[in-house]
Order: sequence, then structure tokens, then C-alpha cells
Amino acid sequence: MKFISENQLIAYGLLNFDSAVEAVRNSFQLINEKKVIIAPKNVITHPNFDRKSDKLLSMQGFVGGEFNTWGLKWLSSLSENKLLGLPRSNAIIALRKGDTLQPYALLDGTKISLFRTVAVSLVMIERIKPKFNKLGILGLGELGLLHIEAFINHFSTVEEIHIYSKSYSEKLNQVNDLGKKVYLHKNANELINLTEVIICCSTSDIPTITDFPKVETVFVDISTRDIKLNVFLKSKNIIIDDFEQCDLKGKAIYELTNRYNYKKDDFLLCSDLLYNNYNVEGTSIIYPTGLITHDIIYAFNLYEAYIKLKQNDKN
Repeated sequence: MKFISENQLIAYGLLNFDSAVEAVRNSFQLINEKKVIIAPKNVITHPNFDRKSDKLLSMQGFVGGEFNTWGLKWLSSLSENKLLGLPRSNAIIALRKGDTLQPYALLDGTKISLFRTVAVSLVMIERIKPKFNKLGILGLGELGLLHIEAFINHFSTVEEIHIYSKSYSEKLNQVNDLGKKVYLHKNANELINLTEVIICCSTSDIPTITDFPKVETVFVDISTRDIKLNVFLKSKNIIIDDFEQCDLKGKAIYELTNRYNYKKDDFLLCSDLLYNNYNVEGTSIIYPTGLITHDIIYAFNLYEAYIKLKQNDKN
């Protein structure tokens, strides 16, 4: 079984937004064609963990078609790590052959997970609002910074970046170097009505977006905790990646189905939106919980590309 580190992937230039977007598109297409298996996530916490985002999470699934691969991602998130100079989150991804179930690859999945998360935002915003000028970012951690970089490169119309974060420090210099107008705000609600697309990727345990926008806005609630329920109730479209993964206790979708009698058909699926004829108008919330099929396909593609490049080196 081959282990591929993050440094090895970076050395060959394999980790990039284009490759991540390709993997996410393939994933949603196979979901639409019902050629995947997505098992329930398994979350483990500990009494000593201080925040809701502190956890161990395992994800398993199968991707058919040309990939024919089983995969497992084991992810951790611990907010106190940053005090020790360690990454808040990290992941490993294991791949098994579809027919024999034999393991053949183990990859450092930390950057894979980050890039595929950003890719979901890129793919969905490109479908719903391909031209916009003002981008809002809630949370200037690694995911927030990656979203800014990716969106500036992917959407040529972006002119302004509006940010709310509990801390900025040296991260702000990275944003200013990208050559766009940058505005800092004192609270999350200030992003509303000033921006057309808002990416929510803070680590807050409580909602920070509490006001409903007066102008049409597309939210991407990556954290799945940043948007208060009243904003969901007023939104015209709620777009999810997988109903079973979203309809779990503690998540907004669970509150909508159990307290407000929302049904499965009241939500739009990302895969349906991408590969079927749906019109989306009005304020929308994209609520991606993160699917193992994205990770499997991206890891599969990276593994194949890495092996090919290593073989070329030998020749």
C-alpha cells in the first residue's frame, strides 16, 4: 500500500483548485446517476473538548463508474491546537479496490479536504450566481483565505471582499496582496446587503448571521453553524448535498424538519441543481455537510497522477 504525503503532492503541483473542482463535479454527477454509496458519518467527542467543532469524524463510502473505489476519511478538529502551533484540523484518506476490497493507497488528506470544500463552493456559486462583484467572507482562517484566493481566480467579476473575523493578524496581508478592495467589518451582519455571495466558514459555536438580507444573496454555510434559523425560514431556496447527512440532530436542517415540518422535497439537492433543469431565484442557502465521495474521487485522481509522474521520473 502506497502512502502519499502532502509534501509529495505539493512537490508535483497536484493540489490545485482546478483538480478539486473536477473531482467535485464528477462526484455530484455520479450521485445524480446513483452510482455511489454514502455511509452515515461517525462523530466522536470528548468531555475535555471545549467547542462543538472539536471532534473526531470518520466518513466511509463507495464511488462507482470509472473509479470503482471504496474510501475512508478520518478527520480531526481541535481548536486548541493553534496554541501549540499545530493545524486545527487534519485528515487521512484510505482507498480500497472496488472489487477485492484490498487497500492500495493512504493519503495525507488535510489539504485534500480543504481544497474539495472550496471546490464545492466554486461549483455551486458558478451554477447559481456566476457573475457577482462583492464577496463576503465570515471567518479568516485557512478555509476563508483559500476561498478568497479561489474566488478571485475563478470569478473575474469580483471587485470587493468584505470580511468579518474574530482575528486578522498577518492573514490580512495575504488578502491585501491579492489586489482587490478589502473592507473589514465589526460584526457578521454588516456583510449582509453589502455583498452578493457570503461564505460562512467561522468556527463559532453560535450563529453570527442573524439578519435576513434585503437584497438577493447566496450564502454558503460551510460551518453549518453560522446562520440563524430565522434566515433559513425566510430563504427561498435551501440547497443541500445529501438529505440524510444534513438531517441530523444539531443541524439546521434537522430543526426545519422536526420543528417546522419541512419535508425532504422542500430542499434542493446540489446534484439535481447541477445536472437537471432547475431555476434558482431569490436568497438561497447552500448547506454542504461535506461528502466522502468528493474525497474519494479527489484522492483517487491525485493517487493516479502521482504514480504516473513517479513512473515518468524513473523512465
